[in-house]
Amino acid sequence: MNKISRLPSIKSLSTLIFSIFLSIFISEKLPGNSAGESLPNIIFFLADDIGWADPGRYHEHYSGEKAKVPTPNLDRLCDQGMMFLDAQLPAALCAPNRFCIMTGNYTQRSRPWGTWNRTASSAFHFGNATDDRIENPHETIGAALKKKDYKTAYFGKMHFGGDFFDSSGNILRDQANDQLDQIDFSKRFRNGLLDHGFDYTFVTPDGIQGPLYAYFENDLYAPISSFASEVTGVDVSSDSVLRSFTKGQRVGNGEMIQVGYGDSEFDTSEHGPILSHFAQEFMEDHMSNDPESPFLLYYATPAIHVPLTPSVNGIEAAGHSQIGPRADFVYDLDAQLGLLLDKIRDLGIENNTLIIFTSDNGGAISGGQAQIAAGQDPNGPLRGKKMSIYEGGHRVPMIWKWGDGTRKGSIIPPNTKCKHLVSVIDWIASVIDLTGGKVEEDQHYDSVSLLPLLFSEEPDELDPLRNFHFYSVGDYRGVRMDDDQGKWFYKRTNADGKLELFDLMEELEQTENLVDGYSSIEEIPEEHPQKDRIQIMENWFNAHKETTSPRTVEALDYSDKNTEGSNERIISTNFTEYTGDPQRINNGETFGIEGLGSVTDGWINLHKTDQATALTNSLSEKTSVSLSIKHPNNWATGNLAFNNTPIRAGIDDFTGTNSPTSVTFMGLNATFPDGYKAIVYVGGFLGNRGASISDGNSTFYYQTPASPTAPVTFVQTTRVTDGGEGTAPEAHYAIFGMDDSPLLADSITFTIDTLYGGGSFIGGIQIMGESVLGEPIKTFIPVPVKEPKIEINNGTGSILISDLYPDAFYQLQESTPLGNQWSLLELIESPQESEITISNHFLEKSSFYRILYPEKVLKLNLPKSPQ
Repeated sequence: MNKISRLPSIKSLSTLIFSIFLSIFISEKLPGNSAGESLPNIIFFLADDIGWADPGRYHEHYSGEKAKVPTPNLDRLCDQGMMFLDAQLPAALCAPNRFCIMTGNYTQRSRPWGTWNRTASSAFHFGNATDDRIENPHETIGAALKKKDYKTAYFGKMHFGGDFFDSSGNILRDQANDQLDQIDFSKRFRNGLLDHGFDYTFVTPDGIQGPLYAYFENDLYAPISSFASEVTGVDVSSDSVLRSFTKGQRVGNGEMIQVGYGDSEFDTSEHGPILSHFAQEFMEDHMSNDPESPFLLYYATPAIHVPLTPSVNGIEAAGHSQIGPRADFVYDLDAQLGLLLDKIRDLGIENNTLIIFTSDNGGAISGGQAQIAAGQDPNGPLRGKKMSIYEGGHRVPMIWKWGDGTRKGSIIPPNTKCKHLVSVIDWIASVIDLTGGKVEEDQHYDSVSLLPLLFSEEPDELDPLRNFHFYSVGDYRGVRMDDDQGKWFYKRTNADGKLELFDLMEELEQTENLVDGYSSIEEIPEEHPQKDRIQIMENWFNAHKETTSPRTVEALDYSDKNTEGSNERIISTNFTEYTGDPQRINNGETFGIEGLGSVTDGWINLHKTDQATALTNSLSEKTSVSLSIKHPNNWATGNLAFNNTPIRAGIDDFTGTNSPTSVTFMGLNATFPDGYKAIVYVGGFLGNRGASISDGNSTFYYQTPASPTAPVTFVQTTRVTDGGEGTAPEAHYAIFGMDDSPLLADSITFTIDTLYGGGSFIGGIQIMGESVLGEPIKTFIPVPVKEPKIEINNGTGSILISDLYPDAFYQLQESTPLGNQWSLLELIESPQESEITISNHFLEKSSFYRILYPEKVLKLNLPKSPQ
């Protein structure tokens, strides 16, 4: 067998060239799937209280010095994947962030302070100003991926609440620590993760710090003595019994730091061996019984939360670092990750398993004095720590790895770093995007897909995917905003009476307050260089601070329809506001006129907005359309859905003195090069006569019906004025342009006016037409292509080429003799079969052959099982 030689890469085509000489080439087939052959398995590893600079590579990144805390598995993950250097969390504390990380929502969508009591009602049911979300719970990532046929499992610490029962079957609520003996441990608790998207659970409701000291398998109490003999490093003194514990009581090498109740054999130092054992067992069972389906393994280890009790047996972590118990516990956590990595390697699924590592908040420093003295502060140069509003409280490490660790065989480029602002909660939209799912309009309000960054070898060269982030820490609130001038952190005035603004681009340490001396925005002089910036951040905060506030990021539709169907595009812009009014056009509401083909649920809500750009069309593809709005006087319409909205016209004294108002769409030719038509939905105050809507060329008249619904009854306007006599129809839409004679102007202005009595409004506008093909929002996945195999049959003079990828192109080339110019023999584009035979003229002994093929191909969807 001749050696395969690699020729220089063709960067513009993102290809590598391989020469395959006259011979039989045989490659060893590895078990399992390679990256990109099918939907990946996903391991989400959530650490507890790990700081931004605890992993070795993060410490080395900012300090330039060798790390003191041993984290070999995290270092390997960084070397083979992508490190996010500016990953943020909404809170600086465990419980609120765990809800955020599980659902893709900020803290205010549920309990802003988090769900701490294990007998509290479910965090996933909480989140409305007047009632909870029992009928429409917050969707977990488990529930989202089950829609894509993932098998889902959760291991470790919860803090989500649930329904525990007493012996009579009554639900216990918010039980005090010393009253947990009222729980009937023979009953499965409800509204845990088994009821919220996970097929299998092995959990501790409070981790190792909480008073319910027990493990639950599939939400049913699992006595430790019933499985201890199966787990390396777990020792029990007798059969498990349920008992009370006092603060400071020790069991084995563990310690109870709160009064509580639970399993008599609960040793806080043994959670690592126990959780990793059951996680490995889940993967083994899954690959034995259901290898066709991918899995999600959510691993929420309690390490390194206090008590600082690293494992003594099983994982020999205690004393390993020689720089204190905290550093030992970091090593324990790293070893748990290593056990999972070893298992997926042994199962042959390492290459197509996406691994995500992060922490639930900034680093806690308790017990870390020796580590800090040795030169490795858990939070590096960042100001603050866990429970702080400052950067050390909510900036955390986040690492993603998918592939074999090589550039060619990895979908996430190895050994890359991203400095863009991202949020840990963005992993929710990212994996939904990856699996071809859809972010529902009323779910995952604050999560955005990171796939464009994750697939780039130079992610910092791309535009950022988010510019804002919300912070909520105790009584403190803050906002992060990135713009062309800096990375800004704004702490709002609180009980401390101090307004603060820092530029993190200039200094991570947050020592220079750029608005020092001011206790409110109003006090800042107009000429102050930060006045406008801090006002923008305050406005953004006020728009998104409530439980029911609007989405902070768009709910993009990642379904397959983005790449199928006709080229018809619809821009649907909604100007209604009040969420409780039936006349409001809701963002997620299917609305329009079926006979005109305008029905869509892709409405963009622009109430109270002066200007907007980058509107989306009906397929959720970005367009170049922008708009500006001319505001009228501050007059209500009499219909709550349209009060305080930009597009309304009315008369204060019923004499016709009020000026009209208008909206202008610009940049239409780029989106609709062959022209467009527009449907304008109109309405008004009861008693309106002689209202009009015009584009400057055509004017239409209408009256307002008594009860507009949602908001139109689909009666068309008239071109003829009634002179205020009331003969114009009670109508709710006007059509500008026609299919056979579309509008062609690059911009169009719609003006609404009221001639007699009452006020009028524009509820929404749809612009429709054939568009140029746009880039779909659905992110293409750069799938590695296998090296093709070539086999020469000298007897028949044919060549067998195999391991062909259907979305790739190949060139078979010949050189006689080697070194001369290569000539094209066969071009193979998008082969239908994985192997083909090319016959005749392959008997020249002096000829050499090679195959050119792309290193990776871009693919929208991955199959569930191997191709």
